[in-house]
Amino acid sequence: MTDPARPRLERTLTLFDGTMIVMGTIIGIGVFFTPSRVAGATGSHGLSLLAWTLGALIALAGGCTYAALGAALPRTGGPYVYLREGCGRLVAFLYGWMLLAAIVSGAIAVIGLVFADHLARFFPLGGAGRSCVAAATIVLLTAVNVLGVRWGSRVQNLFTLLKIASLLLLVAAGLWRGSEPLSLRVTAEPQASSLAAGFISAMVGVLFSFGGWQNLCNVAGELKRPERDLPRAILIGVLGVAAVYLLANFAYLRLLPIEELRASAAPAAAALERAIGERAGDVTALLTLCSAFGILNGLLLSAPRVYYAMAEDGLLFRPFGAVSCRFRTPATAILVQGGAAALLVFWGSVFDLLDYVVFADWLFFTLNALALFVIVRRSRPAALQRGAFGYPWAPALFGLLGAAVTAGTLIVQWRSAGRGVAILAAGALVYAMFLRRGRGGRAPAP
Repeated sequence: MTDPARPRLERTLTLFDGTMIVMGTIIGIGVFFTPSRVAGATGSHGLSLLAWTLGALIALAGGCTYAALGAALPRTGGPYVYLREGCGRLVAFLYGWMLLAAIVSGAIAVIGLVFADHLARFFPLGGAGRSCVAAATIVLLTAVNVLGVRWGSRVQNLFTLLKIASLLLLVAAGLWRGSEPLSLRVTAEPQASSLAAGFISAMVGVLFSFGGWQNLCNVAGELKRPERDLPRAILIGVLGVAAVYLLANFAYLRLLPIEELRASAAPAAAALERAIGERAGDVTALLTLCSAFGILNGLLLSAPRVYYAMAEDGLLFRPFGAVSCRFRTPATAILVQGGAAALLVFWGSVFDLLDYVVFADWLFFTLNALALFVIVRRSRPAALQRGAFGYPWAPALFGLLGAAVTAGTLIVQWRSAGRGVAILAAGALVYAMFLRRGRGGRAPAP
């Protein structure tokens, strides 16, 4: 039973806050760099825009899936809860384990280093200074999120709006100064062995840039009206990001010849240079700093709620489930997440960590789609109606796509996927340890 005197998480987040979390954790640093990869892989204006359009539709299908799950089970921990109810406690534990051991911790560390790299344009940093600045930024945002969900959401709202404004600045530049004609023909030789292989390679980058729609589900227990606002925030957020991304890529193609776009390591800087001149590099660095800072905050705001939910179920050490009496946040979970990521900054192979878990990310997307059908079949069709946009076709298509991506990763990137499997296997051993020590026997928290 829940102790009524025990401090609980507070429901303070609004529909606007939720939408900013969705958009802020999707819009990261990829959109400033990925367009060159997409252009290089396709060699065509039309295929580049088609890849981004298809990515938007896939993201929308994923958003519909998680909107339905959130409407059926509007609880803190989001995907962990869905997997626990639909696939069992072991699968749910492995999801949380993978977030802490690799997916989120690695992403925060890498983005922290990218933040430091762009800050070095204005303040010279050595190798050690780069790592220290990245770690200090992570520690700062960890402290902000410990101080309260309202503080974390205010930072999120501000930097998400700045990110949207920065991309709209790029769009305006494309409409104002862009003069490159668009063509549906393949005007440059694709960098891949075939056009089909090139398009698949382009989609990998596009899907990376669109990832993150599920993060709002982690803080469902802190939304004022989660049954209504969570599905709406996810769908509004995904559609908003899709519109901004498509307009931004239209601007890239209007400002730069496709040969120049595909050859550029910093396409946003190259595009803005065409529009505003030599200060474009500084402007792009500032835009990237805002974007990196915002997504760092979003990950530190959302992911620790998964560890909190795991501790509530007895599948993680009890302090992870403790809520600060003063700040009403899962302080220990946030501190551990921030501390783990800050330490990874100093690990020379941290960028490799992300390659290990691409398949795991899509594996859990697939399992969440499967869990939705299990949950609906069991007992929650009435709750589902509040967020069942596109059900059952959108979740079914998303699940099939996830299975295809997972299988393809295992085949094509089997070394990296094998390391991801090893991390999951280690997680299974840790799960068995919790069961043996009696920590996995409590009933799930309401």
